[in-house]
Amino acid sequence: MANPFSSASVKTFSVLFALGGTIWLGATIARTAIGFDVFEGGSLIFKEWQPVEVRLHVIWLFSMLGALTGWSFLLATIGAVGNLFLLRQHTKQHGWIMMAAIMFLLMLPVQMYLSWQDFHLWRLFDPYTGMPLAKTDEIFSVFLMRYTNVLINVATGMLVLMGVTLVMVLAARPLSKCENVEI
Repeated sequence: MANPFSSASVKTFSVLFALGGTIWLGATIARTAIGFDVFEGGSLIFKEWQPVEVRLHVIWLFSMLGALTGWSFLLATIGAVGNLFLLRQHTKQHGWIMMAAIMFLLMLPVQMYLSWQDFHLWRLFDPYTGMPLAKTDEIFSVFLMRYTNVLINVATGMLVLMGVTLVMVLAARPLSKCENVEI
């Protein structure tokens, strides 16, 4: 029997998934660090000594990284759906494919909602110059909603944890049936 993982289409979708997933995970971690740069340590209070212009620029960087996370997750989704379609008949022999598919499908609606919120924030800035297109108070309230809404914070944290777990599942490939197992 031919190895189902050696076909060119499976390899192409795997590269798309790996590239998109790597960029998504890295950009998510980077934007978390950038986003918290406007707050006092250990709180959700803006730094008093930080000029408003600097704070707006940091929020603009946060929104630009949000665009990167959205597009990279779309790339990973194309790779995941393509591989799931091509490898669907092998899920009984390779349980890790089904585990990865379930985790990724659970991640999808959360990331779609977060991408929608990121798009809303991104529209408040000129994408080329970073100049605000809305009032400062409106930008701050949209940005703060991402950090003060408990549901969004929990969903974002779970999303990152599921992404890391997905990497571990794909690396370890558990629940594979071996054909030549002797007891």
